[in-house]
Amino acid sequence: MTDVTRAFAHEMAARLRAGELTARELTAAHLDLAERQDHALHAWLSIDRDRALEEADAADARFEAARGEGDGALDRLHPLLGIPIALKDLVSVRGGQCTAGSRILQGYRAPYDAGSCVGYDGKNATNCEFHVKAFDRCGAPLW
Repeated sequence: MTDVTRAFAHEMAARLRAGELTARELTAAHLDLAERQDHALHAWLSIDRDRALEEADAADARFEAARGEGDGALDRLHPLLGIPIALKDLVSVRGGQCTAGSRILQGYRAPYDAGSCVGYDGKNATNCEFHVKAFDRCGAPLW
């Protein structure tokens, strides 16, 4: 499959662990697609490209360290490590907008990461970089 944005999460994870693809490349492909399509869809409240790529680089560093640790180290990493995801703006991502689609919360910035953004080891398991408008019906692809 050449278009990584159309792969299933388990396929992306396998390619990341095999070293066929970096988390940065995967995240950049998703960011590019979201930004390219948003002018027509208006689906994204915000896209934090810088944070997403920082998270991807951190994931790549964890993959590289695990490869150096030997057998089984990659298997101990969170299964979603390095997989970009989209979140509705009712999920708190530290420093991100969290309006739940309500104007009364406009400008509110989440002071913490929701549990769905934190892995079992207390570190970010995924790239929590997109915020989808909660009440829009736009036909955007599921990430």
